[in-house]
Amino acid sequence: MDLNKLRENIDQIDSELIDLLAKRFKVTSEIAQYKRSHGLPIFVPEREREILDRLSKIDEETLPTGGLKLLYAIILDLNKLDEYLSCPEPLEVPTHMGGASVRAILSNEPRTLCRYLSALAAAEVTVTKISSTALPGGKLVVDIELSGRTDDPRFMAALSVLADTAEQFMLL
Repeated sequence: MDLNKLRENIDQIDSELIDLLAKRFKVTSEIAQYKRSHGLPIFVPEREREILDRLSKIDEETLPTGGLKLLYAIILDLNKLDEYLSCPEPLEVPTHMGGASVRAILSNEPRTLCRYLSALAAAEVTVTKISSTALPGGKLVVDIELSGRTDDPRFMAALSVLADTAEQFMLL
């Protein structure tokens, strides 16, 4: 098979994936509406763990589950970002314009930092500085300086996702 034909196959598969993701986002949007009308929280850690644990049952030879878990975790973060955009949570950001500084404590596991930053990338928030320090007990302290309009709903939604994703979170 030639390279162009293989690339056409990939393009077709990508198109199908996009269609499936659009269907998934439609259902998660309906879930968000239900949560709003019933006063339920956007982030339910047990449900997220259930989804990610289900991926562990996939045969590694069929699909590399480590990468798949990261991909799903990012999809879940994008769903949360979308929910926070449609129903913003009040966060007091110390500066009205220009950015924010964040400190978070995360589990120090592979891919945790990548996932933590995914909401910022999706909301197109600029990270101007980042540093991290490993702590005893498998924890990671992450300090992030962000630039962007803090009155932009996408900026606030990204901060909300970060707050949900971290074990501890504070705006500095």
